[in-house]
Amino acid sequence: MAADSLVQKGIGPLGLTPSEVILEARYLINVKSS
Repeated sequence: MAADSLVQKGIGPLGLTPSEVILEARYLINVKSS
């Protein structure tokens, strides 16, 4: 889900780093929790 979100923003899919995916996942969790 986080990687898909980054791809929609024009980041990746090639070259995605684990830290980018983790940060996006945390962002998505925070948005859904609000």
